[in-house]
Amino acid sequence: MALLSSCATSKKHSYDCQEGWIFDPGTNCKVHTNCYSPAKTITWSGGCVDGKAEGYGTVEWYENGKLIIRTTGGFEKGKLEGQGKDEWFDGPFKGDVYVGEFKNNVQHGKGHAEYGNGESYIGEYKCGKKDGKGTYYYDDGSKYEGLWKNGERVPGKGVRTPPK
Repeated sequence: MALLSSCATSKKHSYDCQEGWIFDPGTNCKVHTNCYSPAKTITWSGGCVDGKAEGYGTVEWYENGKLIIRTTGGFEKGKLEGQGKDEWFDGPFKGDVYVGEFKNNVQHGKGHAEYGNGESYIGEYKCGKKDGKGTYYYDDGSKYEGLWKNGERVPGKGVRTPPK
């Protein structure tokens, strides 16, 4: 996906995705997606400029008629930019919630993720992956605090604290 030159080869999802636009016939507005599928449909509630989502609003993503993701935040030219929130209701990220910064539709900047398995991460993101300083809280009560690169812990650059 062509996000920023530094994100050009990054994938937000662990499965094969392709960029595209999805049109909401109810608002005559389209929203950009980093993972297009002809089975996806959307509803958009917010402003629309030149046929693209603009300003604060909510897009609900459906696949085969089933709600998959709800995204709320600031949109520019059809893409999520700045502060936002993603909530996953189905699919491989079911139960996950991310609140934080976005750039070109992906997590980029500071954010907080709560995962469906009871674990969480608070820290920095780049190109949709944990990158920079962050703390991961495990469901057993332990945590890892340190540096991340491309979604992985950087060896020797953090501390794992056992459960209390």
